[in-house]
Amino acid sequence: MFITAWEIMGFASFLLIGTWHVEKKARTGAVKAFLQTRVGDIGLYIGVFLVIHQYGSLEIPFEGEEELSLFASLCLLFAVIGKSAQVPLQSWLSAAMAGPTPVSALLHSATLVGAGVLLLIRIFPLLPETALFYIAVLGSASILLTGLTAIFTSDIKKMLAASTSSQFGFMLLAVGLGFPGAALGHWLAHAFMKSSLFLGAGVFQHAYKGTKYEKLKGSGKKFTYVFITFAIAGISLAGIPPMIGYYSKDGILASSFSSSEITYIIIALTGAFFTGIYIAKALNELWNGNAEEKTVHKKLWLLVGVTALVALVLGGGFILEKLIKITGYEFPKEKISKILGISVAVIGLIIGWFFRNSWFPRSISDWIQKNYKMAGGYRQLIAIPVLKIAGWTYSFDKVLLDFVLGIGNTGFKVAGWTYSFDRILLGFVQGIGNTSIKISGINGSFDHHLLEGVINIGKGIKQAGGAGRKWQSGLVHKELAITIGILLVLLLILTASIFTI
Repeated sequence: MFITAWEIMGFASFLLIGTWHVEKKARTGAVKAFLQTRVGDIGLYIGVFLVIHQYGSLEIPFEGEEELSLFASLCLLFAVIGKSAQVPLQSWLSAAMAGPTPVSALLHSATLVGAGVLLLIRIFPLLPETALFYIAVLGSASILLTGLTAIFTSDIKKMLAASTSSQFGFMLLAVGLGFPGAALGHWLAHAFMKSSLFLGAGVFQHAYKGTKYEKLKGSGKKFTYVFITFAIAGISLAGIPPMIGYYSKDGILASSFSSSEITYIIIALTGAFFTGIYIAKALNELWNGNAEEKTVHKKLWLLVGVTALVALVLGGGFILEKLIKITGYEFPKEKISKILGISVAVIGLIIGWFFRNSWFPRSISDWIQKNYKMAGGYRQLIAIPVLKIAGWTYSFDKVLLDFVLGIGNTGFKVAGWTYSFDRILLGFVQGIGNTSIKISGINGSFDHHLLEGVINIGKGIKQAGGAGRKWQSGLVHKELAITIGILLVLLLILTASIFTI
């Protein structure tokens, strides 16, 4: 069922991104998402086959205490990289922002991208220690690189997309450090926070027909309620108490402190710092400026949905730890992580409010915005090679299809000729049969009438013979009497003939 849902979500994502397919941006984004996630899915299926080979089942939890092989673990991790938009396959999520924003809020930020991390959480007991190391390293790279992308981007939806990749990097870090409960907690909290942020961004996009910050400057003043909900969810994502993001982010930070690896501690704190920067930057862009007055037809259910999500953001943290413990996972705690987490979040929010891309060289900011495009980027490294392979495969398929169709057409022709020959042979045989039947009928009639005539002649002769025997009694006087009688009759006939003349 997990694999089926995985594929359904991928297909739904492709359709969502390409909703406005008349626009080149939507078509390109849909194809990019399809190619990059499908590249990752190769790892899923190789990993699945290896799991079946090792355990003989795909039921979770798998029976037995034997760990997965490192190769199988890395294959499944590769699937997570594609699905959860982790480095180096993170750029598809920014391109996916060409789709409708309200659905993106639920599909991309809360459901689809979360499938990858959920897979790791489910199979965590089977992962070898070496695989956990690679997971932690990958999560660390995603936290930093996509966090920087969110800071430097000039588009509110692309900022949220890069933020999603960065936040899922936090979850991978927690899994890699041996705390899937912390990853699960942030997984749940992130769904509520990011859905609220996307719905708010959708309102601004709908009102001002764009998602670039330059178009949205001051729009928060025109839609105060939406801006407030956006700010609450954003500040929660930065890790400010008492909102749910504070508790879930603290679980991640506590995981890094529990590992005693200074590198992971620095990365986790830096990621929290980056979160504060890009959230404050977005709030500044939305609030400061003189946006035009816009009227948007308010949908009651949209307001109800946003309010419900924000209510969960505000109060969900008080039950988050209990929910995680109910699932059987441990939720780590460290006092020092709380203090440092709040500190870096506040510092990040302050700096982010004043942050400007112009502080850095244009070449650097553009390179970061474009997801660290190198060697031609996605187009040269993935799209063109894959499309060439697809072209070669299409040509081979066409040749093979033409060959098969040629054989088929030849077979049809031979079958046609055989059919015609069979028809001729059948007509010939039927003609002979009909002729034989007619001849047989004639013979039957002839035999019937001829034999019947012969039989009748024989009967006449027999009857004449019987009559003749009656006249031949063998008595001389009787024979003379008959002869005299006949002579008299003849004499009479002769006399009568004479007189008549």
